[in-house]
Amino acid sequence: QIYFTCRHVSFRLWSKRTNSQPRAAGLPKLSQCKINLRRIFMAKKQKNIAVLISGNGTNLQSIIDHIKKGKLKCNLAVVISNKADAYGLKRAEKAKIPNYFIDHKDISREEHEKKIIEVLKKHNVDLVVLAGYMRIITPYFIGQYKNRIINIHPAILPAFPGTDGYGDTFNYGCKVGGCTVHF
Repeated sequence: QIYFTCRHVSFRLWSKRTNSQPRAAGLPKLSQCKINLRRIFMAKKQKNIAVLISGNGTNLQSIIDHIKKGKLKCNLAVVISNKADAYGLKRAEKAKIPNYFIDHKDISREEHEKKIIEVLKKHNVDLVVLAGYMRIITPYFIGQYKNRIINIHPAILPAFPGTDGYGDTFNYGCKVGGCTVHF
């Protein structure tokens, strides 16, 4: 089993060996995923990951903490934000992780993404984690890191695809909410 934890909610993807176990509707079997998570997180040579943020960085902090405890076997190579005042940049600085603010104002989306990709390549990034990154990425960006992007979305998809997933869930009157982690 592989557990994805987002704040207080855990999601499980069941491996082929335990196929009889229930799984959330719509989630693929681990054997159907195009990305081999063991190869990414359990490789002998640690993989470099980048985290893209836009705000407070609570998911970033969880990643930092899990790496320090040895629960994630990877190197957090760089943190990038599109907002200068994102508190997540301070979290990265405190953890001595290279961090960048790349402004998206007054330039095209593609130009902004090219600047991000330049930083990712400089740090030899193997996997990009979108953790509270509040911009929709383009097919150009996805093509550069095909099958190497994980998004943490603050709602259960496809029910609430917007940027305020928690608020939308609450305002709709749902009794259960959560997040979606997807590639």
